[in-house]
Amino acid sequence: MNEYSLNKYKSSEFLDDFKSKNIEIIPYQEAGLYRFQNGKKTKIENRNSSFTMAQLEQLHHRGIVEIKLHEEVEHGYCEVGFEDRNFGVRLETKDGQLIDGIMEIAIDVISKIVEMDSEVREKTKDSNENYEEAIAYIDISLREVELHYYANTVNTEWGAYFVRQENGTWFFEGLG
Repeated sequence: MNEYSLNKYKSSEFLDDFKSKNIEIIPYQEAGLYRFQNGKKTKIENRNSSFTMAQLEQLHHRGIVEIKLHEEVEHGYCEVGFEDRNFGVRLETKDGQLIDGIMEIAIDVISKIVEMDSEVREKTKDSNENYEEAIAYIDISLREVELHYYANTVNTEWGAYFVRQENGTWFFEGLG
């Protein structure tokens, strides 16, 4: 479980990279069928079910793709890290803005990200599985953090949850 750990770097390196980023606000997305064409995404109510495979291929060749997407809550987003150890950072928002205090929490979390990743790996090292997992993204709210891992060797993903204690420290709550 350590091949993709963050301990090759210092938390301060991830923090410096985070501080250099602009946070993009990703708007709410309703679940459903969407058409992508010319860089634009449009929700469509019904796909023409009478399309043949040949007709769908023609749409694809014209740069038109239709795909079902899951619901996505509004959030702030950026990517931090380095070529071999990068991950997304998702931040809590409301009405198109980062919520008050979230940047301070994010700075606190990222300033400890190597240690938090090491704690997850230490507490789960007794697992018989070696999935060669890496952090895909971290989801940060005012009171909790999820380090979201994915595996390269099998089709699996999971979260490691930390809860903010009254004294401001982060307590590893478990996997989910």
